[in-house]
Amino acid sequence: MFGVIVFASFFLAGGYIYFWQEQKKNLYENMAMTDRLTKVANRQHFDLIFDQIIKEAKRRKEIFSFVLLDIDDFKKVNDTYGHDAGDKVLKFLAALLQTNTREQDFVARWGGEEFAIILPTTSGEQAFHLCEKLRFVLQESVIETPAAQLKISCSFGIAECTEESDQNELLTRADKALYRAKRTGKNKVVTG
Repeated sequence: MFGVIVFASFFLAGGYIYFWQEQKKNLYENMAMTDRLTKVANRQHFDLIFDQIIKEAKRRKEIFSFVLLDIDDFKKVNDTYGHDAGDKVLKFLAALLQTNTREQDFVARWGGEEFAIILPTTSGEQAFHLCEKLRFVLQESVIETPAAQLKISCSFGIAECTEESDQNELLTRADKALYRAKRTGKNKVVTG
């Protein structure tokens, strides 16, 4: 009887240790893939899956679109109202993007005040309409910060994946489209 109790104790302790290790592993994996401030995927996570998404879309002969967006004049927010206000703006935008995209869409913080969105089974035209919706919702929103109520806008660059597309080509097209949106007045959606 004593042997059974000892065995059961070791079994339970081992199970607890395994469960605890798995919980820690999951926590660390999540931390490595998630932007700490905005709680969306980070650039490292994005880079890991982007090429896989391109290959899968080509294999299935499905279209998808890639979007880069940037907060217009974000430096002025930080310089005028402080970094706490800037952080609130980033969190607000990340939440807005997640709320206004589909479950299968992939939102990531690209870096600084830039975000990226992958839109599976979405044409460039459909992506344009979604980005216009996002742009409108954002420009109509008021962001509560400790320093002030803020209104911001974003510029968007879109690239639709073609059979010839690879990661670099899509990034280049979306980046050039984003640059054109910025250069031609900001608060715009441009397809590349």
